[in-house]
Amino acid sequence: MLNTDLHNPNVKRRMTMEDFVKNNRGIDDGKNLPKFLLENIYESIKTEALAPAEDHCSQVERIEKQISGLAIKLAAPHRQLVQMNQFSEVLDPFKKQTASAHPRVVYLFNDLLLVCESL
Repeated sequence: MLNTDLHNPNVKRRMTMEDFVKNNRGIDDGKNLPKFLLENIYESIKTEALAPAEDHCSQVERIEKQISGLAIKLAAPHRQLVQMNQFSEVLDPFKKQTASAHPRVVYLFNDLLLVCESL
């Protein structure tokens, strides 16, 4: 409620710290929380709005946008990214080879393993 009140442009009258402290009287089994705690919570939310964290679908959608030319649709409600690793070719010191590395990114999803060139 405080987050919306402080950060929504449609709210005409903003909740003050005194209002917030008053609204939270008796919420700890009938007792009041320490005033400094409520004041710190108020200032923290006033300084930076609470925002939801990235969910697994939007995380997969972001990866899908980074990779061009995919033959499949990555973003699906059931698909979750488990791990992502970047690898480079390890040259064999006993063979004559050029030092051009072939970086790859490996995405491990709960139902799919995807290896692609590094972006």
